[in-house]
Parts: sequence; structure tokens; C-alpha cells
Amino acid sequence: MLRALAARLISWLCLVIGMAFLIIAVVLVIRAVGQASEISAYQQARACPAGASPKADCLQRVHGSVAAVTEDPGNPGERISAVWALDVRTRSTTLHLTFGSDSPMLSFAVDGDPAVVTSWRGIPISVVTDGRSDATAAVPETAFWADLRGSAEVGFGSALFLFVAWAIRRHRTAGATWPLSSPLLAALLRPPPVTRPARKPLRTRLHPANWVRGLDSAIVAFVSVLLTFAVAGGIVGTAQNGPRARAFRHAPACVGETNLTTCVGDFTAVVNGVRSPTNANYRADVAFVTPSGAINAWATFEGDTATIVRQASADERAQTQLTIKVWRRSVIGADFGSHWHWAQGDPPTDRIPPVFLAASFALLLLVVRLRIHLQARSNPHSELLVADDLGQVVLAAGSVALLAEGFWAGGILAVAVLVWLGWSGWQSTHGRRVALSAQPSS
Repeated sequence: MLRALAARLISWLCLVIGMAFLIIAVVLVIRAVGQASEISAYQQARACPAGASPKADCLQRVHGSVAAVTEDPGNPGERISAVWALDVRTRSTTLHLTFGSDSPMLSFAVDGDPAVVTSWRGIPISVVTDGRSDATAAVPETAFWADLRGSAEVGFGSALFLFVAWAIRRHRTAGATWPLSSPLLAALLRPPPVTRPARKPLRTRLHPANWVRGLDSAIVAFVSVLLTFAVAGGIVGTAQNGPRARAFRHAPACVGETNLTTCVGDFTAVVNGVRSPTNANYRADVAFVTPSGAINAWATFEGDTATIVRQASADERAQTQLTIKVWRRSVIGADFGSHWHWAQGDPPTDRIPPVFLAASFALLLLVVRLRIHLQARSNPHSELLVADDLGQVVLAAGSVALLAEGFWAGGILAVAVLVWLGWSGWQSTHGRRVALSAQPSS
């Protein structure tokens, strides 16, 4: 009786927690959709005219000074979250600006240094101090991906708890029983009776052929789960790269140094700073400045740290005139050391994420749909499965194309295909079990 009560309580507890996580995930998705609708407006924002409202739909600059700098990478052993923040004191208030990761600006910022904060709709989105700049965690793009990543993490937790609740309830309804002393409790807790197929003799169950079939099913299930996670990773990677690639392809060419907020173009610059992080041996930070000083930004380059530092430092000492590629005021590539180097995460037109997503999706569809066809060989309506094959393949291809072109709706379509595919697999397995249970036992 205690075991029955414990199982029921655990099942309901997991169900409640799973539903709570699911609600949180839906809220985060709604917030991400709201942020996505603001990205276009933010990218098209221009400088505010004089006398504009502090919450106007334009870029407004506020002058102040650095009041405090926080650079705490956290301690994984103590589970302390990383904190990167900058306090800027203005005439009316003190702004607490947070960043998604460490920044060269924070390392070089000193209390009392002049700082200029750019706000959009009353939200601080970037700050410049000591000639270095960085975007805050409140930028619509950053907030969008933070909410989307949070919804994926919470959604995974929700799926885990809901699966445990479902597994417990399924185990109980499949015939697992516990002694119940009270007729009233028995009536409340006993699951509805189900007809179970006759148990096979032990000798039959231990036959090597049954082992092979069980092993095949386990391998297929493991591969399916692995490919599902690969597709999920491909969706996230492509959704991150797609909008940047689309914006980069359609970005206007720079006209001098007048439209740097939106344009892409090549400029002549010199190296004016090299920094090697103490906690990494595969990347280094290099700062570039143009003769006019309008472009003065850091960029992170991946590769052998010692080589990058040596080449960039040599160009800095010689004041070598270099060609840099700038997009949205960020240096995304440079030719220091007589070689062209793309900055970390660039160029935005990277096609590796969508190719990985397409390959993972194709393998997942092949594995699951093939297993569905093998299980439905005796089904008189098996010809209807071809329609499901074509529909899922077409929708999967469409979702990959939309994500690769930078349309976030492709992510929703991809998730819908995964749900449809999972439902098809469950229906196939459930239908086969029902058919086997209906066969007369010998």
C-alpha cells in the first residue's frame, strides 16, 4: 500500500513540476517572440533628435562616468554564476549595465573614466568608455537568444519530468500491482483493468533471437534519441547564424564612416592593442583603430594564441597599415600577420550549421520512418504512410531552408515536424502492441 501511495505521489509531483516547467518555457518563448519582433525596429533605429523623450524609438546617448566594474567569472565548483557588469553614473541616476560575457572594455575600464551610454526605448543597449565599446545583455538580439535558450533548457526539464510521470503511470496501468488493504483505497488507487497478452514461457523469452530483437530495438531507440538531440542542436545553431547571415547579405555598403551602425565595408587601420586571455590558449583579442578614430574596436580571433599575439604585436610595433572588415561597428575580419583572419563567430554567412541540421534531420527521418514501415508490414492501410513520409520530409526541408535564410518561424516548423515524427513512431509501436495482444495465445 505504501509503495502504491508513493508511486502515485511521485507521479503527480513529477506531473505538476513538468507542467510548471512547461508553462515557464511557453512564457519564455512568448518573450522571445516579442524580442524577435523588436529586432527589426532596433536595427533600423536612428539617432534621436534634440529634445526627444527618454523612451523614444530612437538611439539616444547619455554621458556619464564609470562608477564600478564587476568581472567575476564564477566558480564552477561552488556553482556561482559569472557576472560581468559596469556601473555608469549619469546626471540623474546610476545605470547598472550587464553583459553576456567578458569584454575587453571591462578589463580596461577605470573608475571615473568618461562613458557614453546609448539607449533605445529607455533601455541601455551599448556603452563606450576609454575608446572601447560593447553591447549590453539588453540588446534585442541578445535578449531573444537568452529567452530562447532558457525556454529550451526549461523545456528539456519539463519533458524529463513529464516522461517520468508518464512512465510511472504506464507501469502501473500495465499490470504492476501492490497489496491494498482498504476496499475504499483499492477502489480509488487501482488502475482500470487491461487485457495483457499471455506470458511467454521462460525458455522462449531467453531464446537468442529475442535477445537480438531486443538489442536492435534498444540500438534504434538510442540512435533516434541521439539524432533528435543533434537536430535540436542544429536548430539552435542555425537559428543563431541565420538572422546574422541574412542581415549581413543585405547590409548596405559603408559610405565613408557615416553609416557604421548598419553598413559593411573594408577600412584601413592599425593595431593598437593585443591581449592574451590567461584562461585560454586558443584565442586572443586584438584592437584596431582607423586614422580618424571613428572605428576603434576589439575583435577575438581563434587559433594558436602565441602565433596571433606575435603577429599582431609585430604589426602594432611597426604601425602596419592593415585592411579590416567592419560590420555594425564590429571588426569581423583583418589581414594582420600577412594573412586574413576572420573574427570569432564570423563570417556570418557560415553554412556549417544548416548543413549539419539538414544531415541530422535526414538521418532521423530515415531511421524513424524506416522502423515505422517495418512495423506496419501487416497493416492493410500501410500505403497511407507514404503521405506521412512526403509530408514530414517536405516540412523538414522547408524548416531548414527558413532557418538558413534567417526566419525564426523555421524553428517552430522544425519542432512541429519533430512532434509529428514522434507521434507517428508512438502510434506505430502502440498499434503493433495492440495487434500482438489481440492474437490468440497458443
